[in-house]
Amino acid sequence: MSGSFERAFLFIDWHNAKGYISPNFDRHPRRELPDALLKMQQQTAKLLSKLDATKRFRVTMRIYHGWHEGRNPMPIRRDFELFSRDEMLARTFSKVSFGAGFEFGNEPVCLDSSIPFYSTKRAHGQKMVDTAIVCDLLEVLRTDTAHGGIILSDDDDFIPAVVAAHSWKKQGYLLRRPGSRIKEATDYDENSIVRFWSE
Repeated sequence: MSGSFERAFLFIDWHNAKGYISPNFDRHPRRELPDALLKMQQQTAKLLSKLDATKRFRVTMRIYHGWHEGRNPMPIRRDFELFSRDEMLARTFSKVSFGAGFEFGNEPVCLDSSIPFYSTKRAHGQKMVDTAIVCDLLEVLRTDTAHGGIILSDDDDFIPAVVAAHSWKKQGYLLRRPGSRIKEATDYDENSIVRFWSE
C-alpha cells in the first residue's frame, strides 16, 4: 500500500553527541536547539534512506540526558521542554518523516512501566542514561514496535546493544561522529552495525 510506512526510533545520547552536533549549545541553548534538532533529523533521514531507499519511515525521536537532580528538573530540561511538542519539528525528508516534538528518555517505552526515572543527574555525572537507551532500543525491536532503532552517540558502551539487535535479525544501528571506529572494541563487522555522521 503506497501510504504505508515503517516505524523507526532515534535514541539520542545528548551529553555525548552535542559536542559535534551543536558546539555552542551550552552558551545559547534555546537559540541552538532548533538547528541541532534539524541536523539530527537530517542525519537520521540520510541513514534510513541509505539502509533502504524503497521504504517510507516515520521516526520518533527520544532524547536522553541527566534531566533531573533528585526530582528537580535541571535548567537544560526546561530548555528542551520548550521544543518537546513543537509542531515545527514535524518534517519530511524524501521518504522519512518526523512527528512533532520528541520524547524524553527518562520516561521508558516499555509497556509495563509508566513511572519516569529521576535522579539521572548526580554530582559525579549522569546515571541510568546509557542503560535506559539500551533498554528502550531492545524493547522496541523485541516487541516489533519499530522496524529499526538508531542510537545517536559516539560511546562504545552501545556496541553490545546493536550487536545484540543484529543477532536477533533486527535493525539496530549506532550513528557516530565522523572518523570514529570500533575496531579496537570488537571483531564484529562494523559496517553492519555502525554508521557515521556525514557533513
